[in-house]
Amino acid sequence: MIRLVYLSLLNALPNQKNIVINKGSRSGFQAKRPQQFMILFFWVGMSLFCTACSTPLHVSESSGLASTAHKYSAGSPKSTASSHISSSSPITCSNIDSSFDQQSARADCGAPHSVCEHYGLEITKTLRLAHLVHEVLIRNPDLAATKERIQAAEFFQKRVQVWEDPEFIVMRHDQPFGSTSDSPFNPKMRYSVIQEIPFPGKLSLKGKIEGQQVAFLQSENIATTKDLVLESKKLFFQLYYYDTALKINEFNRNIISEFVKTTFALYRSGEDSFSEAVKAQVELQRLDDEKLKLVSMKDRLLSLINTILNREAYEPLGTPEACFSSELSLDYKALEGMSSQYNPEIKGIDSRIGEQKFRKDLAKREYFPNFIVGSRFDHILGSSDTAWGVSIGINVPIWIPWKQRRDVQKAGALMRAYEDNLQGLKSTIRGRIRKILSEVHALDERIILLESGILPKTLESLESGKAEYQAGKGDFLTLLDTIRQYYQYQLEFEQARIEREIALAELERTVGVNFGDMNEENN
Repeated sequence: MIRLVYLSLLNALPNQKNIVINKGSRSGFQAKRPQQFMILFFWVGMSLFCTACSTPLHVSESSGLASTAHKYSAGSPKSTASSHISSSSPITCSNIDSSFDQQSARADCGAPHSVCEHYGLEITKTLRLAHLVHEVLIRNPDLAATKERIQAAEFFQKRVQVWEDPEFIVMRHDQPFGSTSDSPFNPKMRYSVIQEIPFPGKLSLKGKIEGQQVAFLQSENIATTKDLVLESKKLFFQLYYYDTALKINEFNRNIISEFVKTTFALYRSGEDSFSEAVKAQVELQRLDDEKLKLVSMKDRLLSLINTILNREAYEPLGTPEACFSSELSLDYKALEGMSSQYNPEIKGIDSRIGEQKFRKDLAKREYFPNFIVGSRFDHILGSSDTAWGVSIGINVPIWIPWKQRRDVQKAGALMRAYEDNLQGLKSTIRGRIRKILSEVHALDERIILLESGILPKTLESLESGKAEYQAGKGDFLTLLDTIRQYYQYQLEFEQARIEREIALAELERTVGVNFGDMNEENN
């Protein structure tokens, strides 16, 4: 391009015969006169500068607001939940995608270099909710620890149902003290084996008690799993919100940048005051400041997600992909019944009640004695005389009123305490279900109101104010306030969608079921 400009200028210069073009030279030409070379260099530089200045700015009216108006049409929560934030989203503009790349994110984020590098890396791939939850359940060490505890309890359940080890006794009988030499006592060796056999039913009850302990640990494992799923969903949707808020911020920064250019143009033409241009710049800087805060919060969420994934804090994750729930028909009575069946805390207390019931039965079995079976072999020293014998005995439970009966009373008291805890937990769960259902219903209504009413009306007001201001009739402060309102309503719309998803995740955790699995079963 430089050479073409040079050749075009060469024909216009005087004394062309003194300038010789050398195609074999490194620069493509060589001037014999230094002063004419400087003239050519000056004209080439000016041409390139003018070409760059004539390039249109990134923000233009085509990036404006009319392209998004049709997105805020009337709809239901179902259509809201299924919509994804992309280049066709109501809060995004396709014209800002090229400016939201890795280099601009690194240059504009204003955070430490490592944060900006991480922020640049994460936008190169997609983070999906299902994949995140799957990875958390595989990699999280807390869940692995609960599984190991279950395995240990299962081993112990089998161990308590086996008899205690037998006793083997070796005894040497020597001549007693003070005996005479003609005593009939002969020294001998005695070998004895003794085995205690529990009363029938005791070992099986011990196994059932440990089985309830296994069931309790399994409910803890389910609770840990559901807690991790809930935490993963919360962090994912919060990360999605801040990522979307950054795109909203970029979209509105483009709008304000356009008005900054317009206000300065009106100021230069004498149609507007300098203060209007300064106010537009201040608004743009306010959005820049908010962008820094959003980047900081997003980076914090990335580190939290890496924590539950058991990874390094600055490992890249990717840009969260929108994944909103469809419209659900939630019935309070049905959810209450399912919570009694699937809630892991309820199942855990049920296992504790069962454990105390079996302990009470075992304490009653301790009223009965255990059997002691033994075998003995005697060998008289210094001879070949031997003898053997068998013994059968029992232990005598003579302390029943002070020992076994009190064990029965203890188990009964603990069982009633767990039953009271269960009733209190069920009451708490009922209240929580009712509260979350009210929140979801209110959020559904708010999403519809914002999507079908407030946002499109604010957008119309913004377009009207923009046209009036560009025509020199509108008030700049009114227009600036409209832009702020539109920006705030965009954030509130996304916040309502995120709060709805988090509320549904908390409802799933409270009830103990996955609504997505329920829909698949119903279908």
